[in-house]
Amino acid sequence: MERAIRSAPDHPGVYVFKGHGDRVLYVGKAKSLRNRLRSYLAVDRLSPRMAYMMRSAEALDTVLVPDELNALILESNLIKRHRPPFNILLRDDKHYPYLRIDPKEDFPRLELVRRVKRDGAKYYGPYVPTWTVRETISLLGKVFMLRQCKGELEVGKMERPCINHQMKRCLAPCCGGVSREEYSRLVAGVQAVLSGKGEGILNELKARMEAAAEELRFEEAARLRDQLMALRKVMERQRVLLQREVNWDVVGVSRREERVMLHLLIVRGGMLIGEKSFPFSKVGSVEACLSFLSQRYASDEEPLPDEILLGVELPPEELELYLQWFSARKGRKVGITTPKRGEKASLVTMASERAKEEMMRELQKEQERLELLKKAKEKLGLKEVPLRIEGFDISLSGGKDPVGSMVVFVEGEPCKEDYRRFSIRTVEGTDDYAMMREVLTRRFSNTELKLPNLLLIDGGPGHLQVGIRVLTELGLLEDVEILSIAKDRVMHQQEKVHLPGREAPLLLDPSSSVLHLLQRVRDEAHRFAVSYHRLKKGKRVKSSLLDGIEGLGPVRRKRLAEAFSSVDEILQSSPADLREKAGIPIRQAEAILNRLREKKREP
Repeated sequence: MERAIRSAPDHPGVYVFKGHGDRVLYVGKAKSLRNRLRSYLAVDRLSPRMAYMMRSAEALDTVLVPDELNALILESNLIKRHRPPFNILLRDDKHYPYLRIDPKEDFPRLELVRRVKRDGAKYYGPYVPTWTVRETISLLGKVFMLRQCKGELEVGKMERPCINHQMKRCLAPCCGGVSREEYSRLVAGVQAVLSGKGEGILNELKARMEAAAEELRFEEAARLRDQLMALRKVMERQRVLLQREVNWDVVGVSRREERVMLHLLIVRGGMLIGEKSFPFSKVGSVEACLSFLSQRYASDEEPLPDEILLGVELPPEELELYLQWFSARKGRKVGITTPKRGEKASLVTMASERAKEEMMRELQKEQERLELLKKAKEKLGLKEVPLRIEGFDISLSGGKDPVGSMVVFVEGEPCKEDYRRFSIRTVEGTDDYAMMREVLTRRFSNTELKLPNLLLIDGGPGHLQVGIRVLTELGLLEDVEILSIAKDRVMHQQEKVHLPGREAPLLLDPSSSVLHLLQRVRDEAHRFAVSYHRLKKGKRVKSSLLDGIEGLGPVRRKRLAEAFSSVDEILQSSPADLREKAGIPIRQAEAILNRLREKKREP
């Protein structure tokens, strides 16, 4: 390692530290690889996090680039791809949703998308959190009743409208229920509301409602009232902050010891349309902001605002790099400023106050979780507070595609980057105990993974004994405490907690917070196992004789994959079975079975 570091060139580039099994541990950039990498040799001057990384590193890769800007872009892309454990990562750096509508279509629809394309359509957003955009689509559907069906619309092709029309959620353009001119007027109304200019539509709806009530058309008045309430809810969410139509991202900062909370306000067209918090730990405010910028705006498909307002000042050399990168991407100048006065400074102050509030909420939640774990230690008679809990489960169907799952809860919260999935390799048939033994042996033979304080198995006393034997054989029984949890076979609402050295199960009160914690871990392990089992089974069934059968599209094929473990099982079923288990109509079920038999006979 030291030889690789000392031989690094005096050139801009990206360096990648790797651990056991070629796992990427850390990605960094440098104006001079030689100077930056040699600083890692002075381990006593490194932070505890980076010193631990250096002790774990086994290899070093470097990539030379023309300049520091290209190094920044490459570093950002590699961090998003590999999510190295020693880099500062956003908890949620996915693409945020937008609303898309294409006025060029004859009968456009409002849809949720996560990619903004240069296709001439209108995009509104991004909306954060995601549920707000789904609710906005639903509310606007009540008011403007645009079509919801996907694909191109051929007027007159449909004999009758779908159920959305009967529910008064669509004007049925597929059956000629509305003219193009009237539909275009409604589309313009949707665009006006999403642009913050819906007051005129609001007043028009109110006048129509009052007129209908005066003329004793109460059913129509009630419908208009519901539309009015839905429209007001949409407009209240899009709160106008500024009289100017500016597009800004405002990042407030709150710091407490080694913890930093960033709070993002998304301002589009002068309106606040979304906000989200991003927690960081064991970093400084500037380091957190730099990581936020490089990961939040890394994708070329994520539209950039005109200006980013920050609550902290960046080092001049880093600021210049980001200005170059973002401006080149947008095709015009993107500002990154730390305002000191005026409306911009007021927005940053607002974002910082919300970051502070979110920080206090996070600290309060952490304290509550710690108290719960201390309570679990007492109730379950554990030697240590279970700060790390690992839950295990097995999923199989008729002996086909058996899998195991491992989920991890750290300080009472899921740690999904530590989850593991296991395909059963050594067990044939349906021996659940043998499968659990294989999964536990493989997991606890892996010395790279941190040991849990508590091992939780989904199962009864037999599963508990399997876990005890595995830990004993591996010499870990003194280091890892273990229990299992299972529902009572007679009283399904009663949960039994099985503990080592105790014949009778522990029966916790159904309202106990400790029981709820164990159930949460167990249910998450079950969900994770079942999802992997379905994935494997679906792949096997999809790559089978089902391919290419007329009338069997992806939706029905998925239903068959979930309902049956193999093609042979489908062939042994009746059309009524296909209807009952997979929701396929009798006539089409008969045709599918006949075609399957034909394909089975083909050489």
